Amino acid sequence: MTATEDIPTLAGTIRRSVEAKGWTLLPDFQKDNDGGLRLLKLATFLGKVWPMRRDGSPLVETCCDSDAPMWEPFNRPEAIGWHNDFSTWPKRPPLSLAWIRSAPQGNGGRGDWRVAKCLDVISLMERSTEGRRSLAFLRRNQLPFVFSPDEPAVHFRVFESEVSSHVRFYGRAIRLGLTRYPIRRAAEMIEVWERHADMVGRRLTASLGALLICDNRQSMHDRLEQMPGRSSGLMFVTTKE
Repeated sequence: MTATEDIPTLAGTIRRSVEAKGWTLLPDFQKDNDGGLRLLKLATFLGKVWPMRRDGSPLVETCCDSDAPMWEPFNRPEAIGWHNDFSTWPKRPPLSLAWIRSAPQGNGGRGDWRVAKCLDVISLMERSTEGRRSLAFLRRNQLPFVFSPDEPAVHFRVFESEVSSHVRFYGRAIRLGLTRYPIRRAAEMIEVWERHADMVGRRLTASLGALLICDNRQSMHDRLEQMPGRSSGLMFVTTKE
């Protein structure tokens, strides 16, 4: 897959790659900051683009800021942790697109991504008693998710059903929810899930112009600790009606 393919062809290649592994990476998608125009063109070929701002714009612009509040984890310098986007929303867009608009020189890999296919995490967990116990717990129990301290908790299962491999996960949001609604052994069970994701996950270089596309049901991702000067453009896509 190359970023120089025409957009319709590129969109088809991305769909096949994401279907197979839950994510895909284009290391050199768009190095020049065009304001997200090429990203928007690609997004429209992938599906229906979600408007994210009051003016209807679908582009979310992020930048590293040590003063950003905790409910802006994409702007905070510390790692976000394993998650899929919009995990606290009942209806969420299947695809997330993250494009690196700027990246500081000599960042030593700070701001890189991690990705993990949920089926790979499940397969590894099924090999141990600890992992099987955690899977059973996460399939059976609704957990409280809290994204922002001033928001009410919303309760979801991590798995869409007892037989599904589609996942809804954000460790920080669940841990915050558990401070309000404690559930015995829940913190231990999500830690087991995250630890197995660490084992199967891949680290990807988030260099200038790179584009990561993730399926928010089949995979999880993480943005590692970042430093000032890193910024990105995010768009989210659902299926066309």
